[in-house]
Amino acid sequence: MKNQRIAHEGRFEPHPDDREAVSILSGTKCGFNLNPKGQVWQIGLTPFVSDAQIEAVKLFPKLISVVAGSAIRPDENITDDGIIKLASLPNLSALALTNLPRLTDRVAPALASSNIRWLCLNCQTIGDESMEFIGRMNQLLRLSLVGSSVTAESTNHLLKLSNLRNLNLENCDFKPDDLRLLQSTLRKCNLKPSVIA
Repeated sequence: MKNQRIAHEGRFEPHPDDREAVSILSGTKCGFNLNPKGQVWQIGLTPFVSDAQIEAVKLFPKLISVVAGSAIRPDENITDDGIIKLASLPNLSALALTNLPRLTDRVAPALASSNIRWLCLNCQTIGDESMEFIGRMNQLLRLSLVGSSVTAESTNHLLKLSNLRNLNLENCDFKPDDLRLLQSTLRKCNLKPSVIA
């Protein structure tokens, strides 16, 4: 986003529309990206944020992107309930979830009924059961399943995502033939890992 500003809790004066949410999240060390008007459009949740505080995240009127979790250490505080709350945000178009060990396939129906166009489910606890629902997300442009428990059994669900431009299946259990099928069917999609024809 052009002209964005990055802000950290306590280091910026929140926009009037965002004051309540920023106040509730004080002490959580969240990172905020601000639009040119100073409104939060993206939030980076830290391990200090719990499901209860996710209600505050829903108060940001211009929020379109949420990042939760870390590749460095697991985030034990956010569960299915918190992610289901986030998925209900009407303007949310990007959701990145990494290394959330309490996340399960139970979140998939809520994600499938969302407006999310960029989805990262890099969590070992997400498996093939989720893909039945994710395969219904025709609006998806980017999907990352790095290190998830998704296997080749989900290939047919992934083939339904005809609008995908990026699909990352690194460290997932897919055989070269499955990857070739995905690559040949989803022609506009950049697939990782790539396979040689």
